[in-house]
Amino acid sequence: MDPGQTGVPARVLRSTGDVCAQPEARGPQALRTLLLGTAAAGLMLFSYGRSAYAQATPNSPACGDVMAPGTSTVTCTGDPEDGVLVDGYTYKYVRTLNVNDIDRDIAPGAGTDGIKFYNTNGNDITIVSDLKDGPNGEKIIEVEDARGIYASSRLFFDGEAGNVSITNIGDLTTSGGDADGIYALSEVRSFFSTTGNATSGAVTVMQTGDITVSEAGQSNDGFPYGIKARSRVTLLTGTGNTISTGPVTVTHRGNITITGDPNVEAIRAASVVRSVGVVTQVSTAAAVTVEHTYDIVSDGQGIVALSDAGRANSSATAGAVTVTQNGKITTASGIGIEAKANAVSSAGTAKAGAVTVTQTGDISTNGDSTGGIYAWSFAETTSGTATSGPVTVTQTGTITTSGRESHGIQARTDGGGNVTVVHEGKITVTGQGANGIGAALRDGGDAFVSTAGNSPGAVYSKYGNGIFISTGSGNASLEIGSVVTGGSGTAVDLTNVAGTNRVELQEGFGFNGIVDARNNGNTQPVGNNLVFGGDGTNNFDLSQISLDLTEDAGEVFFGFDTFGVESGTWSFSGATDADFTVSGGTLGGNGTFGGLNFTGGTLAPGDSIGAIT
Repeated sequence: MDPGQTGVPARVLRSTGDVCAQPEARGPQALRTLLLGTAAAGLMLFSYGRSAYAQATPNSPACGDVMAPGTSTVTCTGDPEDGVLVDGYTYKYVRTLNVNDIDRDIAPGAGTDGIKFYNTNGNDITIVSDLKDGPNGEKIIEVEDARGIYASSRLFFDGEAGNVSITNIGDLTTSGGDADGIYALSEVRSFFSTTGNATSGAVTVMQTGDITVSEAGQSNDGFPYGIKARSRVTLLTGTGNTISTGPVTVTHRGNITITGDPNVEAIRAASVVRSVGVVTQVSTAAAVTVEHTYDIVSDGQGIVALSDAGRANSSATAGAVTVTQNGKITTASGIGIEAKANAVSSAGTAKAGAVTVTQTGDISTNGDSTGGIYAWSFAETTSGTATSGPVTVTQTGTITTSGRESHGIQARTDGGGNVTVVHEGKITVTGQGANGIGAALRDGGDAFVSTAGNSPGAVYSKYGNGIFISTGSGNASLEIGSVVTGGSGTAVDLTNVAGTNRVELQEGFGFNGIVDARNNGNTQPVGNNLVFGGDGTNNFDLSQISLDLTEDAGEVFFGFDTFGVESGTWSFSGATDADFTVSGGTLGGNGTFGGLNFTGGTLAPGDSIGAIT
């Protein structure tokens, strides 16, 4: 059917209903349909009130005829300069929007999104756009006070929202308020839950090309993002039974620059459950994955990835969070990478997934309470069982922070998960109370930290500790192959480790400040091991070892009671009363030991390296 044949303008038809609608319902069902339709229309106008009359829509010359029932794909080509709009409330059969083979930039007037596809009936939504395959070469999307690309599947009552996917090739430029580069949303937002069951869909964003957001300002929907991907369920009142959110995946190859306000974020990927005034029995937030290649410059934060199951009565489960970033991150007032899995149960089980951050490149941040990388798996329950997943941070490059309590790397678990931090490069933090590397484990779980780097001051804290570890009941193990500096006077602080400490020295090690393992209530340690390992050739002055609780001049290592050579070639000088065990490697030099016990390894000839006593 041609809308023009009805004698009513197409714009009016789109605002009043689906011209391809099924036969009119009668009786009580008709009343319910009318009420729901009116409510949905009102919500759409409230949430998306920007004018879009000039946009290319289904049945316009750029997008073709899709009025036949069952038509599921719209393809827009040619000249959609004023933007592309698919209103899923009107065009309820459409599931996929293709935008390609365009010959002009998509640059609508202020307040109009570049590409927009949404519905409020929970259907799946897919946008596939290619701005580089047109007859006149590469084109861009450029908008003001609007989003570059927006897709949403939403419900305002109990049920299941659809999956949302955006794939775009080409650059995006936005400015002003509501100026997200890309926003993908699957959401159930129930104002009064009757069944207590709600599920949001999977959200996927794949962007190839640069995103630039300038003069970003606050709007009714918060502050802009370079990429925002959300799967979310919110119950405001009524019954809470079983709530779950879909997985969120963001893959981006290109630069992101977002400026204008300290609250902006380059990328936010979140799978989130929210119960407001509702006691939910079971809540499950799915996994979140972010992969980004090339550089980020942000006046706020860099990358935020969150799986949040909120608070449930009997069971709360948050999925794994994984962030992989290759490139530079520069922030003016926010964290470079923040990744968190969160689950809280009032009386049952809480389980938070593994958090993994892998970053290759430099990170530079300014501002207080920011930092380079912050990774956290948090599970908490009042009377049940809480289990957090492991947290793993692998970073290669330079991290620089300047604000108060702005740590280089901070990794944390609440709920028994292990923490692993592997860093190769250089960390410099110059703010008060800032540590180079921090690992905090509130409950069980063990901590492992490894550093390697040939530059002087590879882990440097001007006022805090180079490395700080605390555990609730677990052990700490370190491999040090770089120079660690603590401006507080402590290069490595292990005094808050509840279990035992193991520090292995490797080629390239060095300390400006002490290595303090006095974690046994300031009494004589039990089971703290200083190990000489690695693969290279190293020198060590035995007089740096303290066997009592006092700090005498020249002493560096405190709180250790077992000592051994496990690998590498070590030439010792000076003297100690400590007994050493040699299980591997080569021991040489002219040092004096309290005793030597060989279970393996090699004793170098006395006349070639020195005399061992």
